[in-house]
Amino acid sequence: MKVAAGIDIGGTNIKYGLVDARGKILYRGRIKTRTFPLADDFADYFLHESGKIIAGLDGDYELGGIGIGSPNGNHITGCVEYAPNLHWKGRVELARIFTDKFGIKTYIDNDANAAALGELLFGNGRGMKNFVMLTLGTGLGSGIIVDGKLLRGSDGLGGEAGHTIVVENGRQCGCGRKGCLETYVSATALMTTYREITGKNLPARDISDNAAAGEPECFQALDQMADTLAKGLANLKSVLSPEAFIIAGGISAIGEAFLKPVRKYFDQYVLNIYTQQTKIMNSALEGADAAILGAASLGMDFDLE
Repeated sequence: MKVAAGIDIGGTNIKYGLVDARGKILYRGRIKTRTFPLADDFADYFLHESGKIIAGLDGDYELGGIGIGSPNGNHITGCVEYAPNLHWKGRVELARIFTDKFGIKTYIDNDANAAALGELLFGNGRGMKNFVMLTLGTGLGSGIIVDGKLLRGSDGLGGEAGHTIVVENGRQCGCGRKGCLETYVSATALMTTYREITGKNLPARDISDNAAAGEPECFQALDQMADTLAKGLANLKSVLSPEAFIIAGGISAIGEAFLKPVRKYFDQYVLNIYTQQTKIMNSALEGADAAILGAASLGMDFDLE
């Protein structure tokens, strides 16, 4: 029986899994990204590691495909294109590196695109033709599904809602510009907003937990983030008219304490013809599962291309 490897590369951690054709994750693992000075080093590690994992599974399995989700991953070129949050600098030919080492065709895509595919196939996106997936982590990623397919654009780098400018000459973004949505809506942004309000530093998880418990200054920081996200979603609604916005990542763990104000502000900002008709919900998949499943699907025959 064939399995696909799904690899989700982040600035801090690499999460990976082996997935069967039904979408069952047979194995999950993670390792620090900076363990590997070069992308070749990670490919060598995974070549050895995946062989051990498959040999230890209960059943006769073989690796049939590899899919990788990465910041600035380009499905068309197979490269990671100058990702600001990765220490692998420049243009990294990641798909070619893996294909050469494994002898198996490897596909790469933007990490949020991979998460959107996972949600489309196995999560709350099942049965939907048009939705936007947003991943709220260190930054803000987005994957856009239009007519049941990923929106990648002419160069493979489309769908970057996190780099739409929402504040003129606003906060400095890692992309080199100022005022991008992700500088106001992300775990990093939440900590910045809290620091602006209080002059103190606090981890994003603590701010979220305290806000849900009603602590005023934490609630104010979270509420500001909900307000700005709602503006961004209202703009996306006017352009794409999706059925739903699906939110994943660490911030989504807050649940309704965050989603409720997002919905409230969204209805204030969106065109009145769209009010009360758009779902804003959390991912149905836990943790990194959407990204792992989506990345694995790139290496499977799911008739998505």
